[in-house]
Amino acid sequence: MVNFRSFRDFEVDLDPGLNLVVGPNESGKSTIVEGLAVALFTDPAPGSLDVHEMASWGTTGATRLELSFEHDGVTYELLKDFGDGRVELREQTSGRALHGRSDVDRRISEMVGFGTLDAFESVAAVRQGELAAIEEKKRARGELVPMVERKMTSSSGVIDAASVLERLDAEISRMRSGIDRPAPRNPGPLSVCRDRIEDLEKRIASHRETWASVVRTMSELSQDRESLERTNSELARLDSVVRKEEKARELENKLAETDRALEDRESRIGKIRKLRKDIADAWERIGVTTYGEEKRAIVNAKADLDAAERRVNDLKESAPRWAGEGSDRRAAVVTGLVALVAFLLVLAAASGLLPDYRLWLLAGGVAAAAATAALFRRTMRVWAFSRSLRVANTERQKSATVLTAALSTLGFPNYLEFEHKIEDYDRAQRDAESARAVLTDICGTDDPREVEETLESQAAALGRKSEMHRQELAELGGARIGDVELDKLRTERDSLAEEASALNERIARREWELGQRESEDSLPELIARLEMSRGEENELLRRLRVLELAREGLDRALGSTKKAAASVLEPVVERILSRITLARYTDVIVRKDLGFSVANAGAQDGVPDKIGTEDLSTGTVDQLYLAIRYALLEFLSEHEGAPFILDDALVNSDPERRSAALELLHEISDERQVIMLSCENHGQEFADRVISLPAVNGRSPHGMVPSGGVREATPGT
Repeated sequence: MVNFRSFRDFEVDLDPGLNLVVGPNESGKSTIVEGLAVALFTDPAPGSLDVHEMASWGTTGATRLELSFEHDGVTYELLKDFGDGRVELREQTSGRALHGRSDVDRRISEMVGFGTLDAFESVAAVRQGELAAIEEKKRARGELVPMVERKMTSSSGVIDAASVLERLDAEISRMRSGIDRPAPRNPGPLSVCRDRIEDLEKRIASHRETWASVVRTMSELSQDRESLERTNSELARLDSVVRKEEKARELENKLAETDRALEDRESRIGKIRKLRKDIADAWERIGVTTYGEEKRAIVNAKADLDAAERRVNDLKESAPRWAGEGSDRRAAVVTGLVALVAFLLVLAAASGLLPDYRLWLLAGGVAAAAATAALFRRTMRVWAFSRSLRVANTERQKSATVLTAALSTLGFPNYLEFEHKIEDYDRAQRDAESARAVLTDICGTDDPREVEETLESQAAALGRKSEMHRQELAELGGARIGDVELDKLRTERDSLAEEASALNERIARREWELGQRESEDSLPELIARLEMSRGEENELLRRLRVLELAREGLDRALGSTKKAAASVLEPVVERILSRITLARYTDVIVRKDLGFSVANAGAQDGVPDKIGTEDLSTGTVDQLYLAIRYALLEFLSEHEGAPFILDDALVNSDPERRSAALELLHEISDERQVIMLSCENHGQEFADRVISLPAVNGRSPHGMVPSGGVREATPGT
């Protein structure tokens, strides 16, 4: 604990078993328990707790609490720093840590068994003040039962179901005061409301006859006002329609005139722009090039090429049918082969190699020779045709080269492009001259640009004016009406104006009549107040029913809870109390209403066999309450959950019972850590660890090193 209450930097080691913290008053015993509870359940965020009250006096540092504990064989380190609001829960072995407050609170609740500081202190910590409260109020109504009931039926241990039932009973009784029985001094709200309703009903009955004429006049006045409202509404509508139609007609005339002027300007602008564009396009087509000798050279080259093309075509049309590309070579080869065959056949016949076939060979050789002669003549004609065709193609190629060179001089890829360009050139000159003549006629001047700018300025102004008229027409909306209908609406409007004037006069007269007959309370006001009072009565009856149903349901729920709790608490309380009282009270009865009584083992004739808590001694009541609180802790928190904390809980016990209680607590500490605070050194023989806290003067920080595993650091550590 750093800068917490009376401790500046204080560390205490608690044994898993029974710990006895001994010290005089103001030595810091309760601060240790408070630090434990605050470390487990308090939010260290700034503003969540009064940090100035927690901090040690005379220090400026922030409060910090560090708690090391073991659960299910795992050691944890819990840190809460109230300076920067830091929260951390770390497993010492694995190093895993939780930092979010919600995650840490959830994990602490799982291990300890409680989620709030109030719940922890209500069950796990038995304060000396609670035992004193039992003694002070024992004679009044037996405070033990309400205190136990408060622990069992509330999450904080402060507001219990029985107290809520008492408050419900008080509220139900207050509301029914004057209904079930007379209550002239303090009648309940329901009684007051019903009296007011009765008074209003009497006053309404007395006002009805005198109010009848007022009601008739008011009805007539209401009808006149409704008629006037309808008339004024219709009059306003008609007047709006007439005015809108008149304005719309005026705007339509202005818009038509403006649009005609705008259309004329735009038409003239369009014509000027079109003519200027035509002239520009014509001059762009004409360009800066002039054609002279180059044009004649191209035309002559094209004529030569056309003549060469005709000669080639004529040769192709008169060519032999067997002539074609490469035919002269093929004819020469075939003629040579046939001649070779004729020579071989004649040679074979002359040599006599095949005497039997000599005649056939000779005939074949003669036939082959004749064929050779025929083929030779045809080959010569093919050669002559091929030579003429090559000459014609050569001439055509030369003409094409000359034409290409001439076209390249002027930048044309082919003659067709040149021909088109010449046509465009001539046409562009004609178009430019024609457009210039028309433009001069429209503008009346040689500077059409100035005329166009003037027309554009006029068109822009007319366009804005036209758009303004259109917007005004759009805002008016609706369809236009004819002249006959407009005249009819004007007549109807004048008639309604006269009717509205008459209604205003009649309404003023009737209002004056009503003013003469005003009373303190009008009948409609009384009726309205009566309806409100009846509504209030219904609301009060509904609330009373809700309270009665809530009281009934809560009473059933409380009875069920007490019955279930009694069956759980009775065996544990009986076992604990029997040990502490040295078997004086071995039988404990827990009733369904959580009332406690003990069996009187030594009862004689005339002595009750059961003793209630109000008839037990102070020490026995303390011991019974201690047993009940431990039973609650066993029920709500498992063995390794919250420790059992006792603050001078055995102060009213005699030595024998105190020793028995300490021995029992030592046995309990085998399964649950026990922390016992005491001003005296009783029970050190049972304690697994004794922590002695010396007295401290005033509120100054501790400056000693107590025994029993407690270390107090020097200031500045």
